[in-house]
Amino acid sequence: MPKTFFITTAIYYTNSSPHVGHAYEMVLADVIARYHRLKGEKVFFLTGVDQHGQKVQQSAAKAGIAPAEFVKDITQKFVDLGKKVDVKYDEWAETTRERHKKVVRGILQRLFDEGQVYKDKQAGYYSVRQEQFLTDKERGPWSGGRSSFAKKKITTSSSVSTKAGSFSISTIEQTQSFPIFARRNCAMRLRKSVATFVSLGRNCVSIGELNCRSTRISSLTSGSTR
Repeated sequence: MPKTFFITTAIYYTNSSPHVGHAYEMVLADVIARYHRLKGEKVFFLTGVDQHGQKVQQSAAKAGIAPAEFVKDITQKFVDLGKKVDVKYDEWAETTRERHKKVVRGILQRLFDEGQVYKDKQAGYYSVRQEQFLTDKERGPWSGGRSSFAKKKITTSSSVSTKAGSFSISTIEQTQSFPIFARRNCAMRLRKSVATFVSLGRNCVSIGELNCRSTRISSLTSGSTR
């Protein structure tokens, strides 16, 4: 059976309308997908939207619209953009779809069952755009004053986290063991990204705030799923 060539764009946040950068990425991915189809290869081209996030919630509040209604309108604009630039994708992803929710719940339940999920409290400099607490190194001079790092404040939140540190080292070792990763620049960047993650001291990753009405992750801490 021939292998499938898989390509995906970023999954776009629905906090604002699409722009030329989104169109460029869609077209670029579409060109690559079409090239591989012309070669007779089986291709799976994925694109879509991420309809969750604090910045999405803030944008909806600013517009005076309920989040569900807001993301529905922005999502349609991304769909319309894809039609306008004539991209031929095989699958459209939306994080509000039941299929997506089912898969995420399954993954989180597995992490919980393996003892990887726990209640936590985090305090420090938080970037809404990055949706993460920033380490001292990330707030250092090397960040170049980029807006994503510059807009920060000290805050504290109760959250559910996962022990990411235990996976980071094994991820590096696995990527180094596969010949395909050694040949491709993208895989080299992946290894570098994981190594950077470890060097920044990220031993855990927050996967949901307990005081966020939209999260259902908190149910895992009681050993049940919804």
